[in-house]
Amino acid sequence: MHFLPLLALFALPAIVSACEEDCQKGSTQEVLRGLSPIVHDHIEKLGVALHAEFNLAPDAPDCLDTFRNTYQEDCQPATKDAIFSIFHGKCLRDGVTPEGCPNPDCDVICGTPGSMNHFIDLLLGSACQGQVAIVKAYAQKDHPVYKGIVDHVKKYGSSSPPSRVYGTSATAPVPASAPNKGLTVDGSVNQLANDALSSPGTTPAGTGLLRLPGAIRSLFTRSGSKSSRPIVNRALATADISVRLGPLFNDFILGLNVTLGSCSQDEEFKQNCMQKIATYP
Repeated sequence: MHFLPLLALFALPAIVSACEEDCQKGSTQEVLRGLSPIVHDHIEKLGVALHAEFNLAPDAPDCLDTFRNTYQEDCQPATKDAIFSIFHGKCLRDGVTPEGCPNPDCDVICGTPGSMNHFIDLLLGSACQGQVAIVKAYAQKDHPVYKGIVDHVKKYGSSSPPSRVYGTSATAPVPASAPNKGLTVDGSVNQLANDALSSPGTTPAGTGLLRLPGAIRSLFTRSGSKSSRPIVNRALATADISVRLGPLFNDFILGLNVTLGSCSQDEEFKQNCMQKIATYP
């Protein structure tokens, strides 16, 4: 996922004027000060989408803790590599050091702070793509972050949203006088229902169906009504989870890319980064 780390060095006689380790670290941290909150904001949005898509239990642990923690570990080195895979090496034009180097506004792409500031749009664009590259890696099926999300959904998700069986709520009772109307049951089951609903000791109005065996009670759903299906919590298969995760990750990455692109063009963000870079010789 990471670019090959490179040490950006440029030297005049007895003078080192490249963005060295302290400069690289400080510049990277300043860039991430603007970009990391955006990534975390989109991670939160992904969490909301996951809860809605897989009907995760309300009391389930946060399914994206590993995502956040792994990003926090990866973002500093990955962003540093994204920036300094471009801004490295001696300042040369046609093989010759330009007159006046080191220049605080250097128009040669090299490893000096002056070059980084002159090409600040390129620098920030590369840093933004570094963030996208990190999360794209997490969306691969063999990545521990992806596997962790799948395992979490298997444990805490549901194959379908919770629904209510008619007759279990006083707000929508099944009338005892007309159990056949609109219900998908045959004649023999109708009789069982009538007996249950009219027998002594039946629970409060509309709850008599609870006394029926589960296999029979499950038939008492209104024809064609999705909201009235029996509650089913089948285990989700890995393949099904992966199919449904794909669009969620695609939307997450697309939205993140757009927001990061807007941030990289923000003038205040640019100025903050340039001021920090200019503090290094």
